[in-house]
Amino acid sequence: MLRPIPHGGQLTTVGHLEELRTRLLLSLLVVAAAFGVCFWQNHRLLHLIDAPLAHQTQQQVRDGHGPLGATYTVAQSARDVAVQLHQVVGLLGTQAQQTPVRAALHRVQESLRADVVRLSAPPRGDRPVTLGIGEPFTTTVTVSLVFALIVSLPFLLMQAYAFLVPALEPEQQRRKPVTFAVQGLFVAGVAFGYFVVLPAAVRFFQNFNSDQFNVLVQASRYYKFAATTMLAMGLLFRSRSSPSRAPA
Repeated sequence: MLRPIPHGGQLTTVGHLEELRTRLLLSLLVVAAAFGVCFWQNHRLLHLIDAPLAHQTQQQVRDGHGPLGATYTVAQSARDVAVQLHQVVGLLGTQAQQTPVRAALHRVQESLRADVVRLSAPPRGDRPVTLGIGEPFTTTVTVSLVFALIVSLPFLLMQAYAFLVPALEPEQQRRKPVTFAVQGLFVAGVAFGYFVVLPAAVRFFQNFNSDQFNVLVQASRYYKFAATTMLAMGLLFRSRSSPSRAPA
């Protein structure tokens, strides 16, 4: 039942329905298994999809743009004050004559050193924000499902091809390598969208009139935008590389 029916093979309507049901069940099992693995590794997947956003957002935070940038600017000012106080307390500690005073100044100096380290952390903003109480869960499930579909895509396409191959002429069946090459080009288009198009799009949209808005990126909308961009590039690569029918 899992092998393609040869061209010209005869199957009843019930046989075709049973074959379709078997292939659909196998496809659902593969997608479910891939979803389980992707949901198990959801932290890595979210970090991967957040990477194009993180660089641009952190640059805006360093420049002091938006509410996160304002918070970072205040933190850097507090850090400068803490560094100066640390130096002053250290100088007073070296000149103090009484042991209790030196011990108290030493404790203050250690506390200021810890504050300087904490305030010297790199700017945040590498993660999109969520607005609803259940949005972190639903967004994680959605991202895991999208990655599961991408991982399962070769198997799903193979099952679809095996179900439809009896209706193809022998000449069309000989184009099977071209069909799988087109799938590879679709994957290449998705990779091009992730590494080239998505970072450029994020940089353009986040910098457009950024001085007029406080830009906060919502998680669900960002992931939808990223998926749409990569899917569009994959389809573009696939359509550009699809073999054209030779003229009669």
